[in-house]
Amino acid sequence: MKTRWLFTMQTAVIMPSRADLRFLWVQTRPIRWKPNLYLMGCESMNSFYQLNVTEKEIPFVVFYDNGNSVVPSHWHKEIELIYSIQGNTQMMINDRMFEIGEGEIGIAIGGDIHFYPCADNHRRMVVMFDLSIFEDPRWYEKNKSEVKKRLENLVRVSPQWKEEQKNKVVGIVKELEKLKDSTEFGRTLAIKARIYDLVLIMCNELPKNSSQFRIFSNINQTKMLSNLEKSISFVEQNYSRKIKLEDAAEALNFAPSYFARFFKRYTNITFLSYLNAFRINRAQWALINENKSITEIAEESGFGSVKTFNRIFKNTTNMSPSEYRKSIFENYEV
Repeated sequence: MKTRWLFTMQTAVIMPSRADLRFLWVQTRPIRWKPNLYLMGCESMNSFYQLNVTEKEIPFVVFYDNGNSVVPSHWHKEIELIYSIQGNTQMMINDRMFEIGEGEIGIAIGGDIHFYPCADNHRRMVVMFDLSIFEDPRWYEKNKSEVKKRLENLVRVSPQWKEEQKNKVVGIVKELEKLKDSTEFGRTLAIKARIYDLVLIMCNELPKNSSQFRIFSNINQTKMLSNLEKSISFVEQNYSRKIKLEDAAEALNFAPSYFARFFKRYTNITFLSYLNAFRINRAQWALINENKSITEIAEESGFGSVKTFNRIFKNTTNMSPSEYRKSIFENYEV
């Protein structure tokens, strides 16, 4: 499968040729991380917030990467597990580089800034899920701080785990891989069950190190990420409606002017630009995967009119929605 990159001034959208639109990268300020000079050749670099398009019924996705291109420095709110199927790769997590050998696992917790250099003769599987998968909000709200504390202190790479711990995690990852394309009844429940087991192992069984992977140095940074996650979640839950900056500000109990400055400061993009980028990303997925008209997709993606949708879509991708849909299917390779 070919992968094409389309760049705009603020975003770079990774666009597979068909059927699996996964990412939206939004350039952000280097708020927590300065890479080593010898590695990057510069004092600091921008990271990207990665918007992940998961399944509609469940915040979960599995995909593969052959490692022949650099995955830029990025972060996201989902938990990401990298399983090295073939060959070795490197994974930098919060300014520390780790070697992930064949059959090994690397984990990025929500908020970790991480990236992968090119790796020859390498193939990896990526499993991503969001903690919103927990169905009982009463339990999760009550235990959220403890869950996050244990995950933040988690030792992220399997070479530092016991063999039996690694085997448990690898076993669940392989089961999730099988479930990815399953059409059997109860598939969603089975995925949730495996992820529940995985989170429990991560919280209770995998080793912890309170300083090795610490990503926040003070409570203000922790609060900042929490508010940013709430902002992003608000967009995810309401993008199909007619929403304004004032609505998002109210959801966070912020004054609109303060929220506008806050969002721009920590994402390097305005709230409206991010909202439109999110909507376009969802529309791209629908154009590839759903047999709906342009009008239906425009409405379901939150655009007030087809004219507005066409204009913003073309400004983002340099083609109209119909041209985009046609080009994707023309370039599809079996």
